[in-house]
Amino acid sequence: MIDRTFRPSKSFERVGHVWVKGEKAASAWVGPSAAAIGWIPFYLKRGDLAEGFLKKHWPDDPSIPLLLGSGNSAPPEWFSNADHFERHLDTLDFRGAIALNLPTLYLDKTGNPHSFYCMAMARVGTTVIRPGQVSKKLKSVQLYLGGISSSSGSVSSKPGRVEIKLFMRLKLGFLGRAVAAVKTGTWPPWATMMIDYAFDLEKAIPTASARFVSTAIPSISRYVGWKQESLYALEEELSGAGYNGFVEAGGCKDALAEADHEASFGLMRTDW
Repeated sequence: MIDRTFRPSKSFERVGHVWVKGEKAASAWVGPSAAAIGWIPFYLKRGDLAEGFLKKHWPDDPSIPLLLGSGNSAPPEWFSNADHFERHLDTLDFRGAIALNLPTLYLDKTGNPHSFYCMAMARVGTTVIRPGQVSKKLKSVQLYLGGISSSSGSVSSKPGRVEIKLFMRLKLGFLGRAVAAVKTGTWPPWATMMIDYAFDLEKAIPTASARFVSTAIPSISRYVGWKQESLYALEEELSGAGYNGFVEAGGCKDALAEADHEASFGLMRTDW
């Protein structure tokens, strides 16, 4: 059951839902933040790539050097807090990012959901164009072509469980899509990123989990408590089926989700 939908902004804003009105909550359970950054690894030379699908098909597929040649710097492995996370996004050196900060579930006296609040955001990044790849005179110049995106979120509950979903669709801006279409003959599809954050209330002591789901492209750095919990590395983990499924989705469709990872963790309890 979807109790409330929301649309995240590009900066952290408070979102939430109240199930029990007119009564105070009895306790609160606070979970760690969950965030994901989508990015493309930067490679100019085929020989620098690890063995895998991208290296094997680099010579016969012009979209591969085009993609990796417009890559980003790898995101940090940790952030000190949400402000630090946002400052990194201000560099524009990423493709897309979503995050839930301080997810807090309030319970009533019987242990059922009373209300939920957190800080949520979704922000599209850029494709990095380096003119120095064409002319040494422009070696120090970098251009950031903004992408386009849409995002949504929801809060829902059912017996013993509360879920918060944050979803984002993203792809290159028009100029980047046009260049890709000329080079490859195909308009690039939508990539997607999702965080499914769930509170499990079945046991005496509630727990929580965050499931990260994304398409085969881009790479995804996944964070729990502002530390990198796991990494989907495009150059190492992309399969032929994942790549073909992404490319063949077409410019008006979402590519199929390929990368799926779930992390479980405890919660901090507060009573008053």
